[in-house]
Amino acid sequence: MKESYIFLSATLGVLFQHLFGVWDRLLEAMIVFMLIDVLTGVIVACMKKSPKSKNGKLWSEAMRNGLIKKGLGLFFVVIAVELDALTGMDYIRSATIFCILMQELLSISENAALIGVPLPAILKRSLSVLSDKVTDKVSDKIADKITHDKKESEK
Repeated sequence: MKESYIFLSATLGVLFQHLFGVWDRLLEAMIVFMLIDVLTGVIVACMKKSPKSKNGKLWSEAMRNGLIKKGLGLFFVVIAVELDALTGMDYIRSATIFCILMQELLSISENAALIGVPLPAILKRSLSVLSDKVTDKVSDKIADKITHDKKESEK
């Protein structure tokens, strides 16, 4: 019986690593941020302040939609891992996770504001600027790298 658990754990670990790449601080931070976002979202709903329902209460459809979005974010990480493998690059996954981190951080900040936690103005501005810059720079960097690699392969 013990061997079955060890085999199952090893199999799941290998599958997880194949799908999501190595377990690093970036992946860990993404998962932690996703969990904090769900938790703060539930707190907002329990306080009846949710803008996602008519009465501000916990609503299963809003929770389901939020979890679906998180699942799609994880799918994008899997896609990024595969793109890294196909193109020989090693940063598409990191850039994708970083973009997801920024989205989660913005959502956590929105939830905190709804709960009544005051966010310093500098933090609000920094999050907004960082979110815009990360999305733009990541897109530009990936496009530049793909264009550069394509030109190199054509030579």
